Amino acid sequence: GLGQYPLRPELAESAFYLHRATGDDTYRYAGADIIHSLNTFAKTECGYAAVENVTTKALRDHMDSYFLAETVKYLFLLFDESPETAAFRDPARYIFNTEAHLLPLPKPPAREFLLSPSNPPDHTERRKRQEKSGKYSAEAQEKKRRKKDKKKAAKAAGGEAKQ
Repeated sequence: GLGQYPLRPELAESAFYLHRATGDDTYRYAGADIIHSLNTFAKTECGYAAVENVTTKALRDHMDSYFLAETVKYLFLLFDESPETAAFRDPARYIFNTEAHLLPLPKPPAREFLLSPSNPPDHTERRKRQEKSGKYSAEAQEKKRRKKDKKKAAKAAGGEAKQ
């Protein structure tokens, strides 16, 4: 339910990706808040426990493996700047799957997909591909709009005929 926290990784993961894309330390502050809350409310004598009730702070005697495999990994990477792990933080060389496992890339993705503070989004190449395909051209959009308007008119005419 909504009143519990089972140590899920999504918030830490989001902070990691947003910091990596923007360089904004707001996301590191969010990560620090997550760590502080985990240490304050979920830490036990031998690890961490899922929070059964966030109001009463009651803990469940349970820690899913994704806590260490994902949540803690994303929090570590959010703050890690060591040269030993620099390659793993390079989005041109590695990506993470949905379980936070590193996957090496056989070749770097197109530059437009590598967002970072030094490489903000540039949709120029994407727009060129879209224009070339014609799918998103002004003409195609106008044709789509006319078709939609025609359907609306037919539906309205059908509704009037029934009245």
